[in-house]
Amino acid sequence: SYNTDNITNQALWDALRNCRKKLAEELAVPPFVIFHDATLAEMLERRPENRAQFASLNGVGESKLEKYADAFLAVIEEYADSAGQGTTDTIAESLLLFRSGLDIQAIAEKRQLKDTTVYSHLASCIEQGEVTLEEVVDLKQQDINLIHETLLGLEDGSRKLKPVYDALDGMFDYNTLRCVQAALQ
Repeated sequence: SYNTDNITNQALWDALRNCRKKLAEELAVPPFVIFHDATLAEMLERRPENRAQFASLNGVGESKLEKYADAFLAVIEEYADSAGQGTTDTIAESLLLFRSGLDIQAIAEKRQLKDTTVYSHLASCIEQGEVTLEEVVDLKQQDINLIHETLLGLEDGSRKLKPVYDALDGMFDYNTLRCVQAALQ
């Protein structure tokens, strides 16, 4: 098994496999035709930053370099950026897993956290502009407007969600409210 023991490596590994899967689907070929796992493992290990470094990986020839390098380099670069900001940070780990295509429940299970904890991580990311509200919660625009109005109507600076929850008769759970509130910041 490849070095996917730590969570950040695992997240990049998942993201690389996801990238390969998307390309394979677009081209209607099996994933290994794009790259074998061994090549992905090398990307994980060596983190190439440009085409020259990418070309030196095993299994990368001229045509694969031309066709696929940019897509995989983008995934690795996105990962490197978040690593530069201290990825040990638990919020960054949740964000990375979310970006690699896992849903909130899957992230919670993988990291042995409660769903609400993962939602609060993603709410922080919404506030920072790292992800959009729409990516995290599946709400109609009119529902978002309704929650916005209620939040603004009750905003006493405390950011407490219970009055909002009560005012809306529990129509939306706290996780959803927290994310909408974050988007308002």
